[in-house]
Amino acid sequence: MSAPYVAVGLTGEQVGALLADRALAARWDSLPLAFTVVGIDRVNGADDVGGAAGPAGRTTLESSVATTFLARKAPRSRFLFTASSRRDHPYNLARRVASAGHLSRGRTGVLLGVRDPYVPAGDPWTHDAVSVDDIAHAVRVLEQTWPFASVVADRASGIFVESDQIQFADLENPYRIAGPLTVPEPASGPSVIATYHSGVREAGTRSDVDLVVGPTSAVREISSTAELPTDVEGILLRDDELSPAALADAAEKLLAISRPIAPDLSLRAALGLPVAPRDLRRVAFARPEPLDVP
Repeated sequence: MSAPYVAVGLTGEQVGALLADRALAARWDSLPLAFTVVGIDRVNGADDVGGAAGPAGRTTLESSVATTFLARKAPRSRFLFTASSRRDHPYNLARRVASAGHLSRGRTGVLLGVRDPYVPAGDPWTHDAVSVDDIAHAVRVLEQTWPFASVVADRASGIFVESDQIQFADLENPYRIAGPLTVPEPASGPSVIATYHSGVREAGTRSDVDLVVGPTSAVREISSTAELPTDVEGILLRDDELSPAALADAAEKLLAISRPIAPDLSLRAALGLPVAPRDLRRVAFARPEPLDVP
């Protein structure tokens, strides 16, 4: 097996420090990382119901919003923002995933975890019966309901969107969602969907999941003091107590003995992931008629 690639996981506090330091953001953008996880402290792979309380005394950021700012400050880098399967409704999440994909030109995706440790116990919007695989499937289907190729902007015919290419989602479980999404799929294609698993349970087998991250996964989570594993596809460097500058130092040492990933590529292309297939579903709109221009 070839040397693994290197990715880095940042907590909300680390992201805040990185955003506040222009020189450090430029340095980060120069690292040949596969991707950066934004808000790694907001996912938990344990398949429990109650869960532990959020980190005492710590603050964090809304991951998808922080990712759009980081993608602007580090325009050659790639990012996964985090979301919880039990807290985020798939329609809202799919809109954020697609919007980030447009803003970053395909350099972003989403990392799904079971729980968000910062959400308090008893939160009324938490749904314990919803799995990571359920949300991954819903997000993938919704993002693909409006193909980017349907946006033709044809001045001669007056047709902006070939609306007969837009499909309903027609999802039933665990959420009933007709769709379609109100944001077209990014020009780079469907966004990368990753899941975080702590090793408590086996990862699902749905084809909607492109990547699995965790302490025992193909993309192995390690600390800054751990040995570099050689039997994995990639590693996710994580050390919540280090400053972003110290994490950059640690990443540079790992990158010297691992596989660098070229900048500027989309996240899917950088990881060599195949394009997700598109299912044919019920057509949402009729075929548009050209304008009758004399």
